[in-house]
Amino acid sequence: MFVSSYRIAANHIFPSLEDQLRNRINYDFSERTIDDENEPSKEDKQFLDIVSKSTSFVNGHYVIDMPFKSEDVQMPNNSKQAEQRLIALSKRFTRDHDFHKQYVTIMDKVINESYAQGVSEKLMHKMMVISVSSKHEAVALINDIQNLLKQGGFHIAKWISNDRDVVNYVPIEEQAKEIKDLDLNQDSLPIYRALGVQWCVDYYEFRFKIDVKDKPATRRGMLSMTSGVFDPLGFLAPFTLVRKGTLQELCKLDVGWDDAIQQALFEKRTQWLCNLEKLSEFRVNRCLKPSGFGKLISADLHHFADASEIGYDVVSYLHIENEEGNTYCLFIMGKSRVTPLKQVTIPRLELTVATVAVRTNKMILSELEIPVQRSYFWTDSMTVLRYIKITTSRFHTFVANRLAVIHEGSNICDCRYINSKLNPADLVSRGVSAEGLLRMDQWIVPPDFLLKAKNEWPNSLNYDSDIIESILNSRPITRNTDSHRDLEPLTPNHLLLMKQKPNLPPGVFSKTDNYCRRRWRQIQYMTNLFWQRWIREYLPLLQERQKLHEIKRNLQIGDVVLVVDSNATRNSWPMGIIVETILDRAGLIR
Repeated sequence: MFVSSYRIAANHIFPSLEDQLRNRINYDFSERTIDDENEPSKEDKQFLDIVSKSTSFVNGHYVIDMPFKSEDVQMPNNSKQAEQRLIALSKRFTRDHDFHKQYVTIMDKVINESYAQGVSEKLMHKMMVISVSSKHEAVALINDIQNLLKQGGFHIAKWISNDRDVVNYVPIEEQAKEIKDLDLNQDSLPIYRALGVQWCVDYYEFRFKIDVKDKPATRRGMLSMTSGVFDPLGFLAPFTLVRKGTLQELCKLDVGWDDAIQQALFEKRTQWLCNLEKLSEFRVNRCLKPSGFGKLISADLHHFADASEIGYDVVSYLHIENEEGNTYCLFIMGKSRVTPLKQVTIPRLELTVATVAVRTNKMILSELEIPVQRSYFWTDSMTVLRYIKITTSRFHTFVANRLAVIHEGSNICDCRYINSKLNPADLVSRGVSAEGLLRMDQWIVPPDFLLKAKNEWPNSLNYDSDIIESILNSRPITRNTDSHRDLEPLTPNHLLLMKQKPNLPPGVFSKTDNYCRRRWRQIQYMTNLFWQRWIREYLPLLQERQKLHEIKRNLQIGDVVLVVDSNATRNSWPMGIIVETILDRAGLIR
């Protein structure tokens, strides 16, 4: 069918490169709604209605009506116009030999480099990757897929598998071209390139061979080289974030696209290019369930989030357990972004990356075939955890929108605290070189505690409880003597630690420490609050009111007493000697 088109109507103008880059940097700060999926427009619904009503199966192929807006459309016969254009092009070839050579050269290059190929009547080009637990299931799956597609007039080819028996089952003409000439009994299976990474079929792992051509030392050239590293699953997130940060810095400096960059940025660019070659040594195991692992009884997702002034990121791991109690944990994906151009506080960045973790969890659950029981979200920001646990207060729009995303996509009890030293996402927010990525195994390899029992997982309350226990253990268990010459009374700490106080005197902490990033200062402030309340509210209850029970002698000069001071530091029990007394009208010491 030929369609005449004398006019072109454009209803969409692509934004400039500058706007696209800025929108990408500010991706998570556009105050979008909870659900990223847009509802179909009226025109979209009209198109879907045409497809559903007109689809038919004729001579082994599906036939669908053209989706015209109007039902009364008369299509002109423009076959003669198409023939005239072909004749005009042939005449130009005869008239302009240089144009003819350029045309042939370009088309040969397109065909030779597999950018285009002849279309077979049976060809349906769509890559499909499926994993099964045994070779018998793989063979059955191949038959099912071929029979199903054959019913629709489609043909699937280019089969490849990490099991040689499965490959031998597939006819040679339908195998991937990389393995057609191999001796499967002796030769190693090739490394298959897919979506910017190399799939090592024999070991079922991903590798990287990045060939980025050197570009001019301009902002445009740096953007081109950065885009050449295609890493959709975030395997190289700690490394690529450094480069994204350089582009962000150029945006802030408002450098022109073709202007030369500063010397300091040029040195970073050179160092980054040198590191690209070292990524060929990077390996990522992609087997989610090891062979012979057995039947699964549980599967959990763990998402770790972190933010810094450079950027914010999420890294996700899958934790599975079999019937025998054996566990296995594996890297799923990472996601990193630079901070927006407008300065944003760290707590807001931490809250934003928590929403990114929730969206990442939703995406993984929709794609993962393994049934997941629970999804855990880990952060080293106590501010974010306090926000999440508050369900009755009202917040500003920025905080409220992100809390709505978090509450809708997660359970409050599954949001947990982790120390920055144990948080693998902290590696991305700081950025590392290629050498550092190869040397450190805390990115691809999950944290050790995920392989332990849940009661051994990090918990921010453990340290608080230890301090409270230490305070209570410093109370005397023997009689306090009135003489300052006697030894100090025994306490539980004497029996455990051979001394009354296990730690050095604490520092001075105020309410402002509750909002700082350092976790230990927050814990110290909370511990001080407990100490003050214990001194002010509970300790007086332990003292018997003498005047209501029996008559005791008055305090005298030289008696040793315990001084109650609300400003005293915790674990401090100041004692004093009475040097003066004052009698009231009844002759009692007050």
